Amino acid sequence: MNLNILVVDDETAILRATKQHLLSAGVGSVTTCADSREVEGLLKKQTYDLILLDISMPFMSGEEVLEQVHQSNPEISVLVISGNNDIDLAIRCIQNGAHDYLLKPIDPSRLLTSVKNATELSNLNKDQIELRKSFFTNDLIHPEDFEEIITHHQDIFNIMKYIEAISKSDFPVLILGETGVGKDLFAKAIHLSSHREGQYVEVNVNEFDQSLFIDSLFGHAKGSFTGADENRKGLIEKAENGTLFLDEIGDLEPSQQVKLLRLIQNKEYRPIGSDEVKKTNARIIVATNKSLKTSIADGSFRKDLYFRLQTHEIHIPPLRKRKEDIPVLTKHFFSKYAAEYHKEVPKIDNKSLHLIAEQKFDGNVRELQQLVLDLTLTYNKESDFHQLILDKLKTKSIDFIESDTEED
Repeated sequence: MNLNILVVDDETAILRATKQHLLSAGVGSVTTCADSREVEGLLKKQTYDLILLDISMPFMSGEEVLEQVHQSNPEISVLVISGNNDIDLAIRCIQNGAHDYLLKPIDPSRLLTSVKNATELSNLNKDQIELRKSFFTNDLIHPEDFEEIITHHQDIFNIMKYIEAISKSDFPVLILGETGVGKDLFAKAIHLSSHREGQYVEVNVNEFDQSLFIDSLFGHAKGSFTGADENRKGLIEKAENGTLFLDEIGDLEPSQQVKLLRLIQNKEYRPIGSDEVKKTNARIIVATNKSLKTSIADGSFRKDLYFRLQTHEIHIPPLRKRKEDIPVLTKHFFSKYAAEYHKEVPKIDNKSLHLIAEQKFDGNVRELQQLVLDLTLTYNKESDFHQLILDKLKTKSIDFIESDTEED
């Protein structure tokens, strides 16, 4: 937890002990304040993720400070600390915006649990605020982050705006969609939009033998097994300060899922054969073409992992539900492959575009892309382009739909 915490208490011994507990747990930085009247000034000078607030103090009571913070900085989570086991007081504080009510003497483990829970809630609230802001504007803040996503469809524009709103969040992202819709492009866009300094590391779960997946992800220590002749860094370390994208997560075996769950929950991992627990700040994005709810029902996917992954959930619609994207994608792919293979870009009339747009494309954008590639490579000046399209479509699809639309 890389947090900036303010502790407010008029007892200096408690300030020292609380600060020590927090710093030893690696929370980040801790500022202490013995005079409640100084809180307002501190909030103007510094940004805090969390405030630990004693309720019984001279000058300004904790309740007064809580009300002040809630009005001026509602995004900051506040944990109220009290030596008084007063139910009415606790209820009043929670109603006035406190996240939790802790009794003195504070149990260190309870304190850290409350800090973690309050921080997660605070981050979610910040994400919601950014999300609401993003939908008040029609334009993307950084359209260059999405240049690989070709679309004219409002649903896709809304997804891109959503991505900008959550891009700075540390929570995982779950991308759902049929095979071929371009889930990898959206994962890359999330990384670009986050402007993280580290690498974008893409991993397809099915590229690995399941027994080797965790070794590839976490790495191993020298001598941990036969053939481990040296220390090996895992992909999660390669993605430090960046993004780790795990594609086809729905195919990961339950025995491997529990290890991924621990990584997401605690932001830490242990290389195989090592006693050293390592921390990570890599953003984790996962994608699947499966229904995870169905997989949970049949026991092939862990419910607790799904709940951790679904904080930010994105559904990419199939191409058949955004047919207005087919013409613009078709033109884009023709230009791309003509340049790549030094071929002439065919003149695509409206009749031909309409014919292509009428097809089902169960393989989504990937199927359209392969069709255009094939057409680009076989087209020449002598070709009847419309007939060439008809021949290719009839060959490739048992569900071929022939358009009777006349050319404009």
